[in-house]
Amino acid sequence: MGIRKYVGSEKQKEKIIKAANRASEEDGVIRECKNDQGIPQPSSYTPSTIINNISIPPSEANTNTKRQEFIRCVLFAVQTRFDRMPRNGWKEIQSYYNEKFSCTETIDVLKRMAHNKTEEEIRQEENGERRRIATCLAEPCSLTDATRFISLREKYLSNIKKISEEEIGKVVVRTRKLPNELVDTTVLDLINRIVGEYADSHVPMTITDVARIIQT
Repeated sequence: MGIRKYVGSEKQKEKIIKAANRASEEDGVIRECKNDQGIPQPSSYTPSTIINNISIPPSEANTNTKRQEFIRCVLFAVQTRFDRMPRNGWKEIQSYYNEKFSCTETIDVLKRMAHNKTEEEIRQEENGERRRIATCLAEPCSLTDATRFISLREKYLSNIKKISEEEIGKVVVRTRKLPNELVDTTVLDLINRIVGEYADSHVPMTITDVARIIQT
């Protein structure tokens, strides 16, 4: 069973390579990605001619632009041959890309790179989202919100203490379902802050601590 699966994976790799090479020869769209030795003709294909037949000069291999060009070349070549990405195709591309450029990019990042977004733009998006979340959590409260915050925190800590005194597994908490129009988003945001602060200052150290967190 394991041998059959391995052979299937090798065949999948070979198909992807062939697709890349054929698209390069027929369309000339990814001609700039060829190496100095050129891409072999179909008669010389072997299982070992993986996507490295589509390569870029070593001196430029570490620039973001060339990395993006490379991933887009591979994507174009494979989709030209198959009209779609074959099963496990992105996984094979990810494995080769990370080995070639000595990095650990996720498939999601490679997909975004293939659609005209550079690695730097992706990083900026991710950092911007983190900053947005941090800003929301750090926004100052009004006097009314501060009063609510204190009241909610006292209730939360009181409930935590009460639950911690119960035997694990004995507490049954039913979450009352509410329609969206009845939810007070301000209160919900304050509760999220309270829970976040508590989680930061009460890091679980034992399995029992984890069980109690799940229980609450």
